[in-house]
Amino acid sequence: MPPLKSLEQEFPMIDSNFRRFCASHGIFSVEDFLVNDLYVLTASAEREPISEALKQGMAQVLSVVDRQHQPWLNGMDLLGDAWRNKRVLPTGCQGCAAGDSATSCKIVPLL
Repeated sequence: MPPLKSLEQEFPMIDSNFRRFCASHGIFSVEDFLVNDLYVLTASAEREPISEALKQGMAQVLSVVDRQHQPWLNGMDLLGDAWRNKRVLPTGCQGCAAGDSATSCKIVPLL
């Protein structure tokens, strides 16, 4: 995942103040940001004089991630993707895991 600095030009909320705040928490990349506790970061930001700008920066990082990675709309989408793109699907049901269409474990489109 990209360093936070690489996002600054396109996303002005991710400025040097925001990056300095993140660095004080050991956050230097988007990946670092995602593995940190957002509640702890928010609480820490609220103690800063520029708390609103920091919270806007956090929202901006999350927005960037959300736009780049399609969220799963529901469990059926996730299951369909797993069947198309995965070799093993550990469901606990032998028929589903093997992709056996003769079983009652079928993907049915939702209307």
